[in-house]
Amino acid sequence: MKQKAAEKINRIRDSIYYNNPDRVPVQDLFFWDDFIENWKSYFNLSQDTDIFRYYDYDLALASSNIDPHVDNVKIIEKNEHYVVYEGGFGSVLKLDFKQPVPLFLKYAAGNVKELKDFIFDDPSDSKRYNLPFAIPDCYNMQEPFNKQIENYKDDFCIFGNICEARETVWRVMGIENELMALMDSPNEIRCFAEAAADFNIELGRNQLENENVNGIIIYGDVAYKNGLLMSPWLWKEIYYPPLKRIVRTLKKYGKPLVYHTDGNYLGIIEDLIDIGIDATHPNEAKAGIDVVKLREKYGKKIAYFCNIDVANALAESKEQIKNELCYKLKAASGGGFLPGGDDISSDVLPENYDYYIELLKELR
Repeated sequence: MKQKAAEKINRIRDSIYYNNPDRVPVQDLFFWDDFIENWKSYFNLSQDTDIFRYYDYDLALASSNIDPHVDNVKIIEKNEHYVVYEGGFGSVLKLDFKQPVPLFLKYAAGNVKELKDFIFDDPSDSKRYNLPFAIPDCYNMQEPFNKQIENYKDDFCIFGNICEARETVWRVMGIENELMALMDSPNEIRCFAEAAADFNIELGRNQLENENVNGIIIYGDVAYKNGLLMSPWLWKEIYYPPLKRIVRTLKKYGKPLVYHTDGNYLGIIEDLIDIGIDATHPNEAKAGIDVVKLREKYGKKIAYFCNIDVANALAESKEQIKNELCYKLKAASGGGFLPGGDDISSDVLPENYDYYIELLKELR
């Protein structure tokens, strides 16, 4: 392992575990394609410029093919304007080439009867790690997981990723069908959730057994701006047990486990702490989450990624960016806070983002 990567691995781990990191990490994992294009154009950068290397981030994400169906883009119809395809969760989607995200036309399972027939392909299939693939429900192909690892292993701390049961259920059924089934057929959803946990545990093991993978992000997405998508009681009845099993199994590898959910997830934060989640991501400011207040309330029980306000700071003035960053860095004393914007959109001006990164490097 190169010294540069080792220093970043230690910095990320020390930040997550409140072990007095040498400095606050610099990281952002997700960007809109339009932002990247605007950023390259504004700074007159070549098309192959990697934003992770350009800003020398501490953390990089290496994605593998985590879809239940390993052949995860099956084209049904394609022309110069759009493509219709079946994704790796079995849903049929349509991507208008002028739009950033696809439209769901049909989910793999519209009801619990169809859910019973859903098949998970082998999580250890070598194609998941050695061939190009599309990230969940997307169309464009990514480099193979092992190639991503090879590209980043000497220069970054690398995290892999998996889904938890809830993320799998909604991608297979759709949110509306899921919420109806939770009320009408909770036992069937519970059974499928356990099967999804089995599948994702194996995906996690396969990644964490790679010496160059230093942690895992677990996709959950259980919330929206104003709170959970279901009652905390229902979440705990159906999705808490399989998530607990995923976390307790993968904790044995001694690497950080980070739970990702958009929205305001605070109704279950104590449950996440109880099962051993090490950090949460992205702690959206627009959902009313404030890591300074969370740090005051929960101490060193859990760490926090991101929380920089994209809409009201990064997309506005440099003064607002500085005020936001100076305030949020109060949560970073001794570790516990890894600032970032998350899902940087085309609303963010490239010069604002550049200012934010340089200011973070100056203040940390």
